Amino acid sequence: MFILFIFGLVLGALTIIFALQNFVPVSVSFLAWDFEASLALVLAIAALAGATVGALLTIPGTIRNYFKFASLKKQNKDLEKSLEKEKNTPKIVLVDAKDQETETDSLPRV
Repeated sequence: MFILFIFGLVLGALTIIFALQNFVPVSVSFLAWDFEASLALVLAIAALAGATVGALLTIPGTIRNYFKFASLKKQNKDLEKSLEKEKNTPKIVLVDAKDQETETDSLPRV
C-alpha cells in the first residue's frame, strides 16, 4: 500500500511539472463549451477530474469491505462469547460400566 502511495505522489509531481512547463494558451471545446485557457490549467483540471473519478469508483468496494469487516467482527465477538461460555460450563462425563475394566477382570484366571 505504501508503494502505491509513493507511486501516486511521484505521478502527481510529474503531472504538475509537465503542466507548469506547458503554459501555452489553448482552445478547448467540450460539448457545448468553448473556452481558451493555459495548457497548464487544462492539464491540472484533467488530472483532478481523473483523480476524482478514480476515487469515486473505489467507494462501492470500500463500503462493501466496511460492512463485511463489521459483520466478521460481530461474528468473532459472538464466537468468543460462545467459547467463553463453553469453557465455564462444567463437563459431565457419562461412563458405561461395560467399558471399564475392574481389577478382577484384569487378573489372570486360574
